[in-house]
Amino acid sequence: MKNLLAFVLALLAIVGGALVMVFQQKDRADQYDLERELVTIQRDTARQIALIAHSPEATIAYDRQQVVRKHVEAIDALRKRYPEAMQDDAFINRMEEKAKEGAKDKAKTAEYRARYDYVKEMWANYLKDSKFKPVFAAEEHGVRFEVVSIKKSNDGGNEGLRWDVLIYGAPPKDQLSFNNFHLDTWVEFADKETSGKRKGQPKRAAYKADLQPFLPYVLVDKPWEWLPEWPAGVMVGYYVGIPLWDSRAKRTDMSLEGGMRTMGGTIIPISMKWKRTTIEESWKGTPGGKWDDANMVPLSDDDLKEQGVTLPEEEDAADAAAAAKKDK
Repeated sequence: MKNLLAFVLALLAIVGGALVMVFQQKDRADQYDLERELVTIQRDTARQIALIAHSPEATIAYDRQQVVRKHVEAIDALRKRYPEAMQDDAFINRMEEKAKEGAKDKAKTAEYRARYDYVKEMWANYLKDSKFKPVFAAEEHGVRFEVVSIKKSNDGGNEGLRWDVLIYGAPPKDQLSFNNFHLDTWVEFADKETSGKRKGQPKRAAYKADLQPFLPYVLVDKPWEWLPEWPAGVMVGYYVGIPLWDSRAKRTDMSLEGGMRTMGGTIIPISMKWKRTTIEESWKGTPGGKWDDANMVPLSDDDLKEQGVTLPEEEDAADAAAAAKKDK
């Protein structure tokens, strides 16, 4: 009888072990299938993102909405099939559990939590419905750079402007460089022109600034690995400490210079330009404050020309003439 009992217990142990192995193998197979399907969805979305990076400003919002909608539908369908593996906030929750167990560094995990929350905020505020209009944007060689928000802040311990940005179609961040952001800014004074075409209009001055290098203070280059709904191929990040404009500033010409490095080491240059951008009041310092240049003086148009400065209206006229000539 004892031998029979021992045999039954041994048999149950073998069966139990076999069932555990079966379930483990099934879990591994399900995980493999999930990861394979997720990669396929992300690959297809990244291809579409690379295409819409070239979309004209008139259609980019609609094109982006369609790509994001299709991507989210695919992720939702995957979540219904694998509800346990694709729970909300699964990425950060797993990391925080490991930190509690001592398997992950708690300070580094807290940094991930802050960045994860930022990605979720940008998703909810911008990409989820994709109806937003960027403050300014441009595309070069398949890379689209969008500034979606500009506001005053002390983030990072630096007083200045915070710019939130989305970058479409860029290579991994170690292959991307933004070397310089150049600004040519025009300010206007209370003094008026006494002669010429602009008689009675404000006298002006111009100043230049270079911000270099110009990669974001925080750049999350693969947010879709944290948040599956996030469309693959779109980076997100923010700048801090961008100088405020002089309180008298009216318009600015901006340019971003950088490059992409291919796997073979070839550098593809990036050059984006934004001309005649109106400077909003919320981007400026207070009159007479630290962001105003006390040494800047009002100059007449003739004085500016003598200094070799091209007046914006003359540059506009030259651009219009060149465009008209090109159309003929």
